[in-house]
Parts: sequence; structure tokens; C-alpha cells
Amino acid sequence: MYIFSNFLNLYNFLSLKNKILFLILVFFLLISSILDAVGVALIITFFDLLLERETSFFTSLITNFFKDFYKDKQLTLVFVIFILLFYSFKSLVIGFANYLQYYFVFKIQSNIKINIFKHYINLPYKKFM
Repeated sequence: MYIFSNFLNLYNFLSLKNKILFLILVFFLLISSILDAVGVALIITFFDLLLERETSFFTSLITNFFKDFYKDKQLTLVFVIFILLFYSFKSLVIGFANYLQYYFVFKIQSNIKINIFKHYINLPYKKFM
């Protein structure tokens, strides 16, 4: 409960533009987590295809779907190309999520610095003595 209340305090501190940026950041971080999980599943499926085993549901689904279009060797090559394309896309999404994360953090940091500076500039001189 304490963590949630801190989160709400932080969220209420943000301006409307920063709240929208924060929600976009959370969305991209969620998508990157899902892409990581799918990437691990693709590697396991690739090794199942390479060893010609159908131990997982995903492997049997892929072999049954592409069985009519490709031979076994071609299916492996197509799957390798698909994995390379998927990991390239995943790298772009994770890179963009990291960029958003750093942009958000530096923007919040600069806003806090500006607010503190404005506060101290507007204080009367007697407060500094």
C-alpha cells in the first residue's frame, strides 16, 4: 500500500504532458516485455525444429501451418529469417522504449531543477542570511 501511495503522489506531481508521456512509456515497456517472452519461445521452437522434434504446441502449430508450403530444410531457413526479423524489430522497440525512458527521466529531472531554482530565486534575501 505504501508503494502505491508513493506512486500516486509521483503521478499527481507530473504535468499533463508528462502523464501522457509516462503512460506511453509504460505501454512500450509492457510491449518490450512481451516481445522478450516471445523471443525466448521462438528460440526454443527453433531448436525443436532443428532437432526435428515436436515437443511444444508452438512447434507443432508452425510445422502444420507451413508444411504445405515449405520442405523441412526450407522451413528451417524461413524460420531463421523470421527470427532475425523478429529480433531486429524487438531491438528497435526496446531501443525506442529506452530512449523514451531516458527522455522522461531527464525531462522530470530538469523540471524539478527549474522549480527548485525558481523557488530559491523568489525567496526574500533575509531567508538566505
